[in-house]
Amino acid sequence: MTKTLITPPSVLQSEEIQCAAIAMVVPRSEIAQVMGPALTEIFTAIGRQGKTVTGAWFTHHRCRPQENFEMEVYIFDD
Repeated sequence: MTKTLITPPSVLQSEEIQCAAIAMVVPRSEIAQVMGPALTEIFTAIGRQGKTVTGAWFTHHRCRPQENFEMEVYIFDD
């Protein structure tokens, strides 16, 4: 089966944004237990710099999860 894109790929220009990140390799069975502490660690580190987080957070998975999640958790700095 061939998949086609709705629109052709294009290159966009965007503004630079800053974010904080923490990298993790986590067993699949523990992902729910480590996400909260990872976010807390990032919020704490940003708070130590005298900043307040107002942006969204997201995860980036470096590869398709199998036994472990190899990922990074990011928080945008507005």
